[in-house]
Order: sequence, then C-alpha cells, then structure tokens
Amino acid sequence: MNGAISSAAGTSMLASLALIILSLSAGLVFGLLKRRFSAREKKAVALAMAGMVFVLIFLMGVKTGVNAEVMAGLGAFGLRALALALGAIAGSLALVAAFDRAFPGGGPK
Repeated sequence: MNGAISSAAGTSMLASLALIILSLSAGLVFGLLKRRFSAREKKAVALAMAGMVFVLIFLMGVKTGVNAEVMAGLGAFGLRALALALGAIAGSLALVAAFDRAFPGGGPK
C-alpha cells in the first residue's frame, strides 16, 4: 500500500513539475513572438505578477493554517523555520542586487 501511495505522489509531483515547465515555456514563447510590449502592457504584466504572488502567499498561509500537524508543531520548529525564511529572503535580495549590478538599467535588452 505504501508503494502505491508514494507512486501516486510521485506521479502528481511530476505532473505539477511538467505544468510549471509548460507554463514557463508558453510565457517565454509568447514573449519572444510578441517582442515589443507597450508601457501599458508592461505595467499590466507587472501588476498581474505582483497580484499572483500575493495570492500564492495567501494560499500557502491557508494551507499551513488548516494543517493541524504543522500548527501543532509550530512551536517546536518555529525558530528554525524563521531562520530559513530569513535566509531565503536574504539570498533573494543578494541575487537581486547582483542582477542589478550585472545588468544596469533593468536587465538585458
């Protein structure tokens, strides 16, 4: 029974990964075919991306909040989770700073 469960989970994970790669590829192809975006279109894309990030973070919070096992163990691993989160934020900021230095003016054209 455990093998069937882990096999189903593996299949689900592969399907999710395939969907992520397919979505990214479709966006890349669309951007390459369109080539030029007006300032209004760029602003709309940036706004949509920011909105989707907030929706994603909210849904992650909901998923965490409804998981009784995670909520019960929050005190036990809360400090470690905080340290990991702060490390991830610091790493992201460092990469953004490095990207800004490597590509002054907002990135490759």
